[in-house]
Amino acid sequence: MRGERAQGTWTLEIIDSPSKPRNPEVLGNLKEWTLILYGTSQNPYQPYRTQHSRSRMLEIPTPEELLEEPELQEEEDEYNGPCHSECGDQGCDGPDADHCLNCVHFSSGSLRSGRTCVSHCPLGHYEDIVSRRCRRCYKGCYFADETQRQCLKCHDTCLRCLRYADRCSACSKGYSLAGMTCVPECTNGTFFHLEEMTCSPCHSSCRTCTGPGKEECIQCAEGYLQQEWRCVQTCSPGYYSGEAAGVPHKMCYRCEENCLRCSGPGTTCTKCKEGYSLFSRTCIVNASCSN
Repeated sequence: MRGERAQGTWTLEIIDSPSKPRNPEVLGNLKEWTLILYGTSQNPYQPYRTQHSRSRMLEIPTPEELLEEPELQEEEDEYNGPCHSECGDQGCDGPDADHCLNCVHFSSGSLRSGRTCVSHCPLGHYEDIVSRRCRRCYKGCYFADETQRQCLKCHDTCLRCLRYADRCSACSKGYSLAGMTCVPECTNGTFFHLEEMTCSPCHSSCRTCTGPGKEECIQCAEGYLQQEWRCVQTCSPGYYSGEAAGVPHKMCYRCEENCLRCSGPGTTCTKCKEGYSLFSRTCIVNASCSN
């Protein structure tokens, strides 16, 4: 309305209202839209016209033009070319499969992404013969193959699966994904043994692990420190113990080079390897002077 402040956020609302009957599943194509700002000294809009554009610019006639004889505007041509082979008897408004007004076989896609006529539905969908639509398989089901063309139930351990009932992409509660297999979530101190399909005990030094060996620990048991890939009760010579962020146990860190024992990072050496001498808490190579 005149007199309103134009400053602020404006919303353009577009309603698809076909001028003639068409398949309600097929959306219209927005070719062009116009915003006229009153008060400009010149027409701010230059229409972009293409060969098949069906839009018209809203023009405000001058008083002189209102007195003139009305001119018949020439209608732009509708699409009269051949339709895609998947288009049905209602025709099309373009040459491709997504221009069909109805389909011979099935309609794939959605109103948001756009629909296309196809002869067979894609993987993960089944063919709804009644509505001639490709419908997605429900959660917990999978599309078997090109011959069966139906959705089948995944294995009970699978939340979602691909092509086969036990080829999981997500697991049900209480299971975790190992490759494409859902295995039981084992308690601390145990791991899932894939060959035996049971939870087996970790090494005594491990709190959690990926296997039975002492070098397969993920976290160390109480009273152990992690050194490299093993859990140990004391750090080896050349290492010192220290805290680690996000880890419930201490870690063994390597001392400075040539240092046999240290109290922390940097120059904190207290004992050197053979052939080296301690100088200002740093190990330097032994040397003898000759005249």
